[in-house]
Amino acid sequence: MQASLVEFIDDGAALRLPLDDVAAVHVYVAVSEPDVEAVANIVPESQFQADGNIHVFAILSLAEAPEILEEAISSVDDQDTIVFLCQTAEIKDQVICQLCNVAHIDNLIN
Repeated sequence: MQASLVEFIDDGAALRLPLDDVAAVHVYVAVSEPDVEAVANIVPESQFQADGNIHVFAILSLAEAPEILEEAISSVDDQDTIVFLCQTAEIKDQVICQLCNVAHIDNLIN
């Protein structure tokens, strides 16, 4: 599974992650304290109105990122939204790179 960049957002990115040939989930990765209230500032209002659930995960270190990503992806259904609140910009960049299967965040821009 490889996510694709939809757009860059404040302190992060919005991605689309296919689950199979038809189903996909929305993913938001942003630098934020692990506070569920922050989600309203990251996810567009329209996403709260859409079908599907919103799953929020805090990633506080690079070491825990792969395990959290695996857990998040295995727990979603079509049209769900995943939000990753990353403690630092370095963690945010690494999560985006892992989801998009690129070596460096600059590869998404070029």
